[in-house]
Amino acid sequence: MQLDLMLNPPALDPARAEAMRRLLGNYRRAPGVPARIDPIGSSEAVRGGTAAVAQTDIPGLAGRNFVGASAEALPPALRGTPGTTGGSVLVAANPTAVNHAEHVALENLRLAIEDMLRRGVLTRENLRGRTVFVMVEQEPCPSCAAGAGEGRAGVLQQFAELYPELTVEVRNARTTRAFLYRGGELLNPLSGVMPEGALAPTTEGGPRGLTAAQLEPLVTPELRRSLAVGTSVRAVGQR
Repeated sequence: MQLDLMLNPPALDPARAEAMRRLLGNYRRAPGVPARIDPIGSSEAVRGGTAAVAQTDIPGLAGRNFVGASAEALPPALRGTPGTTGGSVLVAANPTAVNHAEHVALENLRLAIEDMLRRGVLTRENLRGRTVFVMVEQEPCPSCAAGAGEGRAGVLQQFAELYPELTVEVRNARTTRAFLYRGGELLNPLSGVMPEGALAPTTEGGPRGLTAAQLEPLVTPELRRSLAVGTSVRAVGQR
């Protein structure tokens, strides 16, 4: 039960998550965009590729949609054009799994963050306590989600490490599995073992900058008792 809740936590912002799902649906209805064919319960491969969207509450970037789509989800004339690739900073763990939707969406957001940092209209301190929300049409692939504690880091982990000040929530429209990063680490890995110190108090006065509501899905009775005496716990989700 605890592990299941840890891997499938409620959305940090349920209304936003639902709105992002609708945005993906609207994208699919745009002229020239390939339809997605995803037969439920079938072993048939998905057709039409995958789309994703990222949003954030970072000052100056709130209210913008950073869209990503795999090549198969793009109108043919747009494939390979600026804003449709994953760039060279975030590198796919599997070299054959490049330019996936979540990869492209995070790269477009990264470019916007770096542009504002370079122009001096945003500082690293402005990122502290802010959140990035990502919604993908399907579960992130093993390459994109790689690196939770071992092996080569995937693009989700790489983005989180670039901006440890941020909370990064990655959800998908097909399942309740979510990836929640803070301080550059995945807080809810499949192993159920939370990174050591992940809930340690910070100078900002809260555990890793997360609010109580954001932490609630990850806090088990055992962890709650440990926090009361100031002790960190690793095996949060073990049954």
